[in-house]
Amino acid sequence: MDKVTRAVVDHYRARIEERQHDIGGIDASLLVDAVIDGLAQRLQLLIPRVYVVEFHRARHEWGYPVDASSSVAVDRYLEQFGAHTIVEWFERYPALSTLLDGVVDALGDHVAEIAQRWQIDREEIAAQGLCVPGLSLTGIDHLGSDAHQNGRTVAAVRLSDGSRVIYKPRSLGAEEFTRTALGIVSGALEIDVSMCAPTSLDRGVYGWQKEIHPTPAADADQVAVFYRRMGVLCAVLGALGAMDMHHENVLAVGDHPVALDLETVLHASASLRAHDLSAAISNRLKLSLANTLLLPQRLPSGPYSVLLGGIGVPYEQQSSRTEYVMVNRDTDAVDLAQRTFGFAQTHNVLHDSDGEVTDLLDHREHLLRGLREGWAAVRARREQIIDHLDHNPIELRQIFRSTAVYGRVLDAATHPDNLGRQDDFDRIVGMLRAPQGLHSGFVASFVVDAERKALARGDVPYFTVRSDELRARSERGLSAPIAHLSPRDRAAFGLRSVDDTSTIFEELLVEEGFAELRAVRRTHEPSYTPGAQADWGSRLLTDEGVDPDAVLHRLVDVSVCVQGIDGTERGWVPGAFAPTLATFDPGSSISFHDGGGIVVPFARAGGPWDEVAREAERGVLGLARVYQERLESLPWSIASGTLSLRYALGHDRTGLRVSPLCDDEDKLGRSDTMKGMPGAAALLSTFPDVSRIDLAEVAARMGTTAEGSGPLDLAHGPLGLTWAAHRVGRALDREQDVRAAEADFATTLAGRAQAPVGWCHGHAAACLVAAEIEADEDDVRWHARRAVALPEPGRPVDLSVCHGAAGVVQSLVHLGQERGLGWATELAAEHWARAARHARTHGYVTGDPARQGLLGYFLGWSGIADTGLLLRDALAGHRVWVPVAFAHSRRDDGMEVAA
Repeated sequence: MDKVTRAVVDHYRARIEERQHDIGGIDASLLVDAVIDGLAQRLQLLIPRVYVVEFHRARHEWGYPVDASSSVAVDRYLEQFGAHTIVEWFERYPALSTLLDGVVDALGDHVAEIAQRWQIDREEIAAQGLCVPGLSLTGIDHLGSDAHQNGRTVAAVRLSDGSRVIYKPRSLGAEEFTRTALGIVSGALEIDVSMCAPTSLDRGVYGWQKEIHPTPAADADQVAVFYRRMGVLCAVLGALGAMDMHHENVLAVGDHPVALDLETVLHASASLRAHDLSAAISNRLKLSLANTLLLPQRLPSGPYSVLLGGIGVPYEQQSSRTEYVMVNRDTDAVDLAQRTFGFAQTHNVLHDSDGEVTDLLDHREHLLRGLREGWAAVRARREQIIDHLDHNPIELRQIFRSTAVYGRVLDAATHPDNLGRQDDFDRIVGMLRAPQGLHSGFVASFVVDAERKALARGDVPYFTVRSDELRARSERGLSAPIAHLSPRDRAAFGLRSVDDTSTIFEELLVEEGFAELRAVRRTHEPSYTPGAQADWGSRLLTDEGVDPDAVLHRLVDVSVCVQGIDGTERGWVPGAFAPTLATFDPGSSISFHDGGGIVVPFARAGGPWDEVAREAERGVLGLARVYQERLESLPWSIASGTLSLRYALGHDRTGLRVSPLCDDEDKLGRSDTMKGMPGAAALLSTFPDVSRIDLAEVAARMGTTAEGSGPLDLAHGPLGLTWAAHRVGRALDREQDVRAAEADFATTLAGRAQAPVGWCHGHAAACLVAAEIEADEDDVRWHARRAVALPEPGRPVDLSVCHGAAGVVQSLVHLGQERGLGWATELAAEHWARAARHARTHGYVTGDPARQGLLGYFLGWSGIADTGLLLRDALAGHRVWVPVAFAHSRRDDGMEVAA
């Protein structure tokens, strides 16, 4: 205990001793020590900023400079620090005195309460197997959990044989229910998973638990069983609707994952019926395993900005978030500053018999086996679980907002600037407004009043709800109804929703979780590649290529539908492809590049898929209305934003509407084809009814030089500018610009620069442009042969449109039909088959080096499926629309293009 903390503790020692008395043979000195230890922990959060401010006040008065190389001033300050300093602090900061008085008294009551309850329950605790009989209490350890309900925290009772029993100041009915539910499910399994919830003794408003310690697996078989049991646990908790099962709430114990804190295993919920597609997709995610936080997932707006997940991430990550830490400690420059921090998961990550961490990616087949077994067991036994819950209602925690929000309020309220007057402290706490999405104004008032009352004494607010009720409880009493579904009804809805289609959707989310793990693993192990692992997508491949019809069926299976104004609307969770996106985005990525492009293969397939195509288009348009502001904020882009959607949905119309241009340089993208004006100009120049005046204005905003990474950079570099200049020149009859573009392209092509294979940047890009700008055929063939190169054995092939095999195929098909070069189409078909065979043997990705389950167009399965469809039509002799050519799908002479 440092000198400052000890001085505060000594200030309160007499007060603590006065309030503690012997309890049933437990010496009061043990209880005093427990209160002091708890106070010392709380002080680490409540007084550092006061210490820093007061030290620098003294340093300034003494005339010492801020100097990280000196400790003269801080040594002097600490030397004279004592009881009189604390008195001065409390005189200067009366709100701090009031706050600490309350913390001390609450801790005293809490410790006495634990001791009294131990004396009452110890025989039953032993009978339940939580400890051996006849032991006496020798101490109480505070376990550093948040303080709730007047300073109560999770604690451990130390016993005379050296063991401990965990005390929780809340009902453990949730733990007992979960253990029972897992036991019921185990009856339909080959393995027992009941021990994946801890042994508990529920006493209504508090309870006791056996202390569990992380344990390495004894051998490889135990590792496999651990991940298999983890799969079952995920299936059951996901169906029940459990929340908040992050890394701190799961423990790896040999061949068992143990869910430690199950107070949110059930929760009251808003209606899962939706009035629009955006809400329907969001509700589907709330109903899924993703909502448990067991799956590895990225939450860019969360408190850590790293990969979270109860399943376990065995690598240290660097958070981009900051937290306040003491810097230049023990020097005359001591301060509190915001710093980024390393983030490592520990107790939920299983170690093998050699003490090495295990990685879920190496045991994914065991997890998937457990998931599928768990879902089957849920279907078989769900009515028994619901019946048990009906006859045994339990008390649960109801979360209205993140604990991190409460932490920020307390940080602000305990800043020295707000401790000088009680009114200032209360004002900061009073700034907390009701969380969004509450059921009514009465509920909002109830929640925020209870939150402010708890925060005013330094507690984290805590609400509960009975499993068979809709009203929340707090110290204020009982609220108005907070939701449409009670925890029991929400659990029943989830359990009964588990069917074959829902589990395919869940497996897609699991694949996205694997992808996040792969991305983190690649940062620590650059040579790591996914390999031929992805069950979700490998079944869509044949030796001749990708089976587009199988992909379309799979896309339907993982879609979400809602009844809209004009009929059924269909949408998707297309998957994340950038660290700035949440892993499970509720359908807001709706440009052509990603979710909006999923319409295209259904529209091309036609026939039995016509109705799905109409539903998908209605879905995109519905989502576009919801996310209009977001779409309009994106740069002028042929791949993302409003213009891209107009192209994807209206490529066969005679004109595209041109939005008003703006002067925002960041949105213009003067030299970027994919994200700027050159691409927009190239696209618009192919539509006969686009105003030449509008086209000329767009073209005038184009740059003349690009900063791309090479001469064959179509998306962001010089090749894209050449392509756009040629198209615009032809459309506006600017012969000089056309000739200049032809000369630039001839030089580029003849240079035969080595490049990647792809369409966005590479040899395929050269072939795409060669379809429209005359070039030497030998040069074109040279680039085409390099475009169809495959990775070496053991390395995955990229199947995507953007920079993978699908983009190569589309470029070659465009070259073949525009120039009448049959060999180009044949080469495309050969490459498609070879790429699929490589994928089946050596693995594949869908546009991102870690991802195999993206669904979007440029990065994902819809673009891959569409490529298979257009290739099939082209081989049958039909003229096809090639989306990556970014052109109107009718020829100028009026000949229709199959779309």
